[in-house]
Amino acid sequence: MLMGVACKRLCEPEDDNTNIARAWVNELRQMEPQQQLLAKKAINDILFEGRMGSLDRYSVQINAFPQPYVQQRFVKPESTSPRSSTPTPMSTISHGSFQSNPAT
Repeated sequence: MLMGVACKRLCEPEDDNTNIARAWVNELRQMEPQQQLLAKKAINDILFEGRMGSLDRYSVQINAFPQPYVQQRFVKPESTSPRSSTPTPMSTISHGSFQSNPAT
């Protein structure tokens, strides 16, 4: 009985998903533990978005660096007029050609 089930399973053709999963297992085994965790997280995120129907060609970016974090600090304007006495968020101040506040 058990031998028949095993033989039947071994004789079934494998689908592409099974082959891909086996290839991923081999790739994961060759990674350092932290790299495995990061890869598993990314794969799980992709599978989740796929199940939700929200994947498209541009859904995945590998090694895309985020925009630099700009800490919002308040600075006093240089002008001493009463209208300018309100502190201005530093992220709205233009630094040369770099504008750190995308809303402006």
